[in-house]
Amino acid sequence: MKNPASHLLSQLLKLMDTLLRFFKCCLFLRRVPLGINAMNKIFFIVNPVGGKGKVRELWPGVKEKLYQAGLSFEFTETQRPMHAAELAAEAVASGFRQIIAVGGDGTLNELVNGLMRQTVCAPDEVGVSILPLGTGNDWVRTQQIPTKTNAWIKRLLAAKEPRTQDVGLAAYTDETGTERQRYFVNVAGMAYDAFVVREIEMEGKKSANALLYLLMLFRLLRDYTPYLHRLELTLPGEAEKRCIEKEIHTLNIGICRYSGGGMQLVPHADPDDGLLALTLVEKLSKFEIILHLRDLYNGKLIRHPKAIAEQVSSLKVESADRKPLLLEVDGEFVASCASVSFSIRDSKLKLLI
Repeated sequence: MKNPASHLLSQLLKLMDTLLRFFKCCLFLRRVPLGINAMNKIFFIVNPVGGKGKVRELWPGVKEKLYQAGLSFEFTETQRPMHAAELAAEAVASGFRQIIAVGGDGTLNELVNGLMRQTVCAPDEVGVSILPLGTGNDWVRTQQIPTKTNAWIKRLLAAKEPRTQDVGLAAYTDETGTERQRYFVNVAGMAYDAFVVREIEMEGKKSANALLYLLMLFRLLRDYTPYLHRLELTLPGEAEKRCIEKEIHTLNIGICRYSGGGMQLVPHADPDDGLLALTLVEKLSKFEIILHLRDLYNGKLIRHPKAIAEQVSSLKVESADRKPLLLEVDGEFVASCASVSFSIRDSKLKLLI
């Protein structure tokens, strides 16, 4: 038989614990800025397979921290490629105006594609961000978004005026002759860069961390032969387009600066200047690539005699010898193409943090 005094004490302790949790919640709610409160929920799009399954493992604990911080939100999980784009469009149609990806750069890319394609409201009426739990977290490097959950929540709660950044568009014709589009917010790549991304995905390594990408970059050198690309550049302030025809080793078009797990192939990128940062590198020997490995990360690759770095308003790329062009955006392989045109969209991306 239970001791009545002991039972009463146990119930009082439970009550005190409940009250303490309630007051902590109230304290956090007072710190939540306007636009992030119980009357304006956040919608989280969770990619459970992100980070090689790390997101699925971490999300329950992260979710509890979000509740403890007093955030009002709903969430759903992706089930297939490009599902986050569908979920983002559905969230906007349901009235959400704050959407956050939980995963890596690929999940954010899908979210943005859904946002840019929906017709319910202007894309810049919706605040977006990412809770970076995935493998590819290059976009947050430029935007200086914390990768630790506690620091990320603190930044979200302290956020005041939203920032903005540009959104890029890759309009391409695939090998069947069908015209398609893919939006991007970080860095797009062609030639060897896209070749490496494609091979990583073909080997079933959908989530490539920085080390794996670097290893594959070297391993695949023997399998890739640079070929002629024809580029048509529109530069700000110049009436005539500039044409370039060269054997290209790699080609990158950036809004933000980092890709490939911390590489700076477009260090001259400014995410909010309305321009695309272009870096192309002509055919290099394997020895030259190894010799300049450090330059991939410190941003000095654009100083190489065989490199060209520009800031362009738009760019068109074609194969000069009828070989298919390879395209990746934000670390995701997109397609083999006949031609690709890159531009900046008029609508900005509104960043929650």
